[in-house]
Amino acid sequence: TNIDKHISNIRGSGRQPEISLLKRWRDIHQVVAPSFCPELSALRALRGQRFGYLAANFTTCLQYLRDEITSAVLIDPANTNNDVAEDMTDSDKRLAAAVARRSLEERNWEEIIW
Repeated sequence: TNIDKHISNIRGSGRQPEISLLKRWRDIHQVVAPSFCPELSALRALRGQRFGYLAANFTTCLQYLRDEITSAVLIDPANTNNDVAEDMTDSDKRLAAAVARRSLEERNWEEIIW
């Protein structure tokens, strides 16, 4: 991948707060996913969503992971031949979906991202 293009894409998205929360969530809950996966998942999940609604948008990201990550195709914008989702095993994807489901059921932000 082209790291400079990827960084530019993420910075230009305006979704850094949601991406940061999603990466924090991934680390706290020990979800195995390379950095590109939460970044591209957030961008995919938040297409058409309003900016500035961090809690609602983060919830949308978790819903995306719960519902879509096991079959997601996350194309690297710098290399259209690279499906970043393939960097996760099926087991890792199922775990991410399950943890997202539990997080959405929790609804206690201290349990989800602290």
